[in-house]
Amino acid sequence: CANSPRMRGELAQNRGRPVEFEIPLRRVDGGVLWVHGVARLSSDGVVIDVVAFDVTERHRLEEERAASERRLAIILETIPSALLLLDEQGSVTLANRATEEVLGRSRDQFTGWSHDDPRWELSPPDRDVLAPEERPFAAVRRTGRPLHGLELSIARSDGERRHLLVDAAPLP
Repeated sequence: CANSPRMRGELAQNRGRPVEFEIPLRRVDGGVLWVHGVARLSSDGVVIDVVAFDVTERHRLEEERAASERRLAIILETIPSALLLLDEQGSVTLANRATEEVLGRSRDQFTGWSHDDPRWELSPPDRDVLAPEERPFAAVRRTGRPLHGLELSIARSDGERRHLLVDAAPLP
C-alpha cells in the first residue's frame, strides 16, 4: 500500500502531513480485505507512520444498503399508485412516475414545492380548494396519525381535474 507508486507519490506530495487511504487487498483465499488507514512520510521521504484498520464489514454493509436502496427505487418507480414524500417542512423530496402521470407534470416541475403551494389546488368533491392547514400533510403533522381514503381532486398542468383517494402517513 505505502509502496505503491500512486501512494508513494501522494505521500511525497504531502510530506509530513498524514494521507488517508482506503484500498482493497486480495487475501490468500481470494477474498477481498478492505483497509482504511493513514500514512505519513518524514521530511527525508521515509515512511514513519502507517496505521490501518480492517473495514471489510463496513464495505459489505454499505454494498447491502446500496443494493437495498436500488431495489426500493425500482419498487417505488413501478407501483401504479402516485407517491409523494415530503420532508419535515412539507417540501416534496421524492415522487414516482405515477405521480407525474396524475399531475401531468415532470418531477422537476414539482419537486421542492411545499405542501402549502397554491399550485396543488387540492379540493374535496363538494368544496373549493383546501386551505394549506386543511391539507393531508398539515393534518398528519398536527396529529401524528395517518389518514386513509380522503376523497380529493387535484388540478393537472393542463387544467383537467383528477379525482384521488389519498392516504397520508408520517414516517418515523
